[in-house]
Amino acid sequence: MEFEAKDKRYIYCSIECRKQQYRKKYMEKYIPKLTYNKTCPTCKTVFETKYSQQIYCKNCIIERPKKEREIKTVICQNCLKPFLTSTREKYCSPECWESYHKAHRPHVEKLKQKNVCLWCHGEFLTFYQQKYCCGECGAEFRRMQQRICKTYPFQNDKKDKFLGELEKQGKDFQIKVRELIID
Repeated sequence: MEFEAKDKRYIYCSIECRKQQYRKKYMEKYIPKLTYNKTCPTCKTVFETKYSQQIYCKNCIIERPKKEREIKTVICQNCLKPFLTSTREKYCSPECWESYHKAHRPHVEKLKQKNVCLWCHGEFLTFYQQKYCCGECGAEFRRMQQRICKTYPFQNDKKDKFLGELEKQGKDFQIKVRELIID
């Protein structure tokens, strides 16, 4: 089927056709076709490939048996019992792995810090400098901050005073704010 253009400007029948042709021209022009001539080690035939890592020809790849992993005896690093493995495992079981890492990584527990939540004043352990014990407390604290900022948009001295008190008192400050806003 031939394409008959209504106008001389149109060369292609569709956008897909045009894209395909441009892609083809680009590939020919800018990306050189690299081919490697290699000799297969099993059948000694010379073959052409576009992959530099390919060693075997197509026929030999299909016929070649897969390499079996060597099974060896390894001593567990935790319980020192021998076990069989075909991989680079160091522990005979997940339990051994866990107990080994608990015993040899005590510094992780030391990194945990006790913090006091700014909203509910509850104590919690954390690795980071976290201000709130949970997402709910953080959300409540931010809601209260926004309420103070909306109430006193241009009175920076009052706003700063209230925000400072909020950080000190947290949840208890919510009751006092209601009384102060009414005054």
